[in-house]
Amino acid sequence: RRRSPLQRQQPETFAALGASGPANVRFGLAMPLGRGLPMSIDGSVDLDGARLSDSRWKLQFDGVRGRARYDRNGFSAPELA
Repeated sequence: RRRSPLQRQQPETFAALGASGPANVRFGLAMPLGRGLPMSIDGSVDLDGARLSDSRWKLQFDGVRGRARYDRNGFSAPELA
């Protein structure tokens, strides 16, 4: 089962998304030792011919290439083709 702070913020989106194929993934997590300091999450996914789908909209994309980025505020992928 998928578990992440991003999944808790957008459970319907994460439940509907599918992805498979070649990818290089970078994940960053910073957990400060002091009280009251915010945790930081960020990362990127470089796709090289992947298949992406969204079951809510019955969409499927094959041969997807490019970089997607994410952090605690959301997801962006202006470079996907």
